[in-house]
Amino acid sequence: MGGPIGLNFLVAYNRMDRMGLTPEEYNQLDEDLQVMEDAALEAMRSKE
Repeated sequence: MGGPIGLNFLVAYNRMDRMGLTPEEYNQLDEDLQVMEDAALEAMRSKE
């Protein structure tokens, strides 16, 4: 408890909204961010 819990997606979505992405690009970037978030959390947890 007390460690990182995940990406603040509100910030990411705000930025993505300003990028002028197509719906398909938006969905793909959202999926990519979730994969990166999972990998980053796993890496951080393995160092504890």
